[in-house]
Amino acid sequence: MTPTTKTLSVLFVAITNCLFAGCGGGGSNVRAVPESAPPDPPPPPPPSSAPAEPCPSPVTGDCTVTPGGGLTWPEGTNMTGGRQSDHALTINGGGILHLKDGNRFTGGTSILDGATLVVWDSLTSDIHIASPSSAWGTEGPELWLAGTVNGSVSNDGIVSLRHTCGTPVYQCVEEHHPAINGDFTQSSSGRLEVVPGWGFQITGKATLDGELRFINSGALNYVLPSAPASILVLHADDGVTGQFAEWKSYELFLTGNLRYLPNDIYFDATSVSVAASMARAGADPMTLRSAANFDAALDNADNWANGSGASLTTTQRQFLASVGAIQHLQDYEKAIRTFDSLSGQGYAAATDALLRQASLPNADLMARMDSLHTGSRLGAWSGQSTMLASGSGAFNDQRAGFDQWLGERTLFGSSFAWSDGSLRFDRSGGLARDRSPQWDVYVQRLGRDDTYLFGDLGYSRHELRADRQIDLGIGQRPVRARQDLDLLRSYFEAGRNFHIGGGRLTLFGAVSHVMLHGAGFIEQGATGFELAVQPSTYQRASATAGLRIGQNWHTHSGRWTSLNLAAGYLQTLHAHDDAQAAFTGTPDVRFALDGMQQGRNTGWLHLNLGTGNEHWNWLLSYDRRASDEALSLGTKLSF
Repeated sequence: MTPTTKTLSVLFVAITNCLFAGCGGGGSNVRAVPESAPPDPPPPPPPSSAPAEPCPSPVTGDCTVTPGGGLTWPEGTNMTGGRQSDHALTINGGGILHLKDGNRFTGGTSILDGATLVVWDSLTSDIHIASPSSAWGTEGPELWLAGTVNGSVSNDGIVSLRHTCGTPVYQCVEEHHPAINGDFTQSSSGRLEVVPGWGFQITGKATLDGELRFINSGALNYVLPSAPASILVLHADDGVTGQFAEWKSYELFLTGNLRYLPNDIYFDATSVSVAASMARAGADPMTLRSAANFDAALDNADNWANGSGASLTTTQRQFLASVGAIQHLQDYEKAIRTFDSLSGQGYAAATDALLRQASLPNADLMARMDSLHTGSRLGAWSGQSTMLASGSGAFNDQRAGFDQWLGERTLFGSSFAWSDGSLRFDRSGGLARDRSPQWDVYVQRLGRDDTYLFGDLGYSRHELRADRQIDLGIGQRPVRARQDLDLLRSYFEAGRNFHIGGGRLTLFGAVSHVMLHGAGFIEQGATGFELAVQPSTYQRASATAGLRIGQNWHTHSGRWTSLNLAAGYLQTLHAHDDAQAAFTGTPDVRFALDGMQQGRNTGWLHLNLGTGNEHWNWLLSYDRRASDEALSLGTKLSF
């Protein structure tokens, strides 16, 4: 403590004692203390429960510390308040020693065995990091440099520059750069760990050998620039001698070469492309498309990511933090999950399911048409609740209608339906729920020999609510959205009914055209990778061939049983999708929202089995299309 500081401290204590002794409980009631009355002595300080720190001041000799574990401040063994000593400091054992508040050991510092020394602020001392000891495994003693060393460093173990940095983009602010005010020497057993973009500053000479390893920051809050780029690794004022024997990286997506100059070492990144890395890993087309979208967004972010934090929007800051986390993924399995969650595949799967459902004949309506013949009694009708599988989900459909004869062989009708759907986002971990009213107008023309022509025009309004997860590799983040869709459908069928054993068999062929218009929407979340989807239009033209089997049984008591089975094959003739999306963090970079290419052709099977009377009925419904299936069991009471 300097004389000035000591004088101020004494004065502060004196003033404090005076105020506490001379002031009353509050307001302006001031009680004078007689001049002759001595002030009350201050209370003794409470006993400290914190463990005593090593090498207490004043340090009168060499100090050896065997610290405890714990890498995160203030875990491990702490040395706070600063030590100013002309003696030596030795750290050994397998624990962590944290140095805070500026320290000086001019006798030198040695890090031995499996110990780690963390310099948070500054240390004035020459430092030697010993080579790994077999007693402590392959990891050598380590200097974790988050601040500055005023002295020379000789590294036979590990020098690591990882630390928490306050900026969200490429580099730390200048005052946080790790630095050595002296020489740095690394032997063949040594390893230097650096964070790309946080240049290592050395005022003396750098003599190099051993390994260079690129690591990430514990905060994951910086972003690698897009390639090609030259990233400063190390600068030495008095020059660079020698080279690293090898370099490694924990980053999946960083490739390039070291370039040595007289005073600098740069890493020339030939690729910071996630798409190229995922291609080498053998990822499927959907993952590769998503990785390419990520690369394009990062290229665009280069235009503003170097700006000050105050100039960035909240969404841009969220985007950069997410990019940093994704770029530092260290295994391909996590990377595949991440890029699947960024693909928007769930929305593509949901719209494909709606289109596929609309391209196929409605089971209730066609079962009614097959049961009619010239002279059949018409009027109001209702279908049973059925469960329909389609693409990535299932739809619970309830339908009612009214029809009448227009002449001897022509039937005209209309129907209304209400559909609830549950759509799975198979690969991106989400679920969408669809609610939809539907209207249809239909015409059937009966020919001779039980042949017929049938046409159906329909419209439905869909409200799609989606909940899914964006996987950043360090955890999942929830997002949600709502999209409104309008669907127009035309379906034309020709077939023939055969009457067999009191039942019917219908063979048919059909063509259909479906157009789906989706409103634009923006997902709600906090990663910067939420999707901003533009208004879009989807179209499908399809051909279908199949058969239907129907059988009804009635008893004298009024009980009935019905069986309807339909099976067929759908061939997509034409498909057109124009959905475009962008990440909210980079809204200027749009990409096709096609996700995983769906199987355009599929077989399907639908079964309804019901029984009941005028007061009750139950229905078993089973539907299977491609790899999707749905099963439902319901009952209905009438009074």
